[in-house]
Amino acid sequence: AAPGLEEGAGVEGMAEAPAQAGAPDAGAGTQLRGVVIFVSRERDYFHVMVGSRAKGFRVVAPLEVLGFGHEVEVDYREASALSGGWDALAIRSLGQGQLPEPVVCTPDDIQAGRYNGQWVEVEGVVLQVKYATGFLWIQLAGKGGWGMANVYHWPAGPLGDTWWGAKVRIRGLNIGKGQNAFRVQGPELVTVLKPGLA
Repeated sequence: AAPGLEEGAGVEGMAEAPAQAGAPDAGAGTQLRGVVIFVSRERDYFHVMVGSRAKGFRVVAPLEVLGFGHEVEVDYREASALSGGWDALAIRSLGQGQLPEPVVCTPDDIQAGRYNGQWVEVEGVVLQVKYATGFLWIQLAGKGGWGMANVYHWPAGPLGDTWWGAKVRIRGLNIGKGQNAFRVQGPELVTVLKPGLA
């Protein structure tokens, strides 16, 4: 099997300890509780599942620690009209949470954003892979068309040569539409169902 196609390594920088971030004098905004399904410390944003929908946050204070799959309480406020979205003022980890059952969909569903803001599972056949701009791009085809998965926190190194034609199952967040619409937290959410051709 090619490097990276075996059981994935842990997500770098995702600690097990409780997380705290925020400006103590920022004032209380609105609060919600949910499970973290995506963290991108490099870009200072994260997404939390609240019920059946994801809510994305920009981090106002430096984000030192926040764990994928952790149940969290978030104090937040509406961001400025210029930046849009929501600002996280404080984050408290309550420990490991329960990830929701994903919505099963097709590659073209994620590309079109049909399940925008939802935790999804997609199966398909790999057309190509490329490591660029800090994550692994996996283009896959399935019933009805094709889609692109962006897998964050992929380990550096050769990708191997058994990707083409591999059948994979991938879980992640469908957000928006187009080539950046399927954000996958890390390699542990990519399962190879059948290896590709060497």
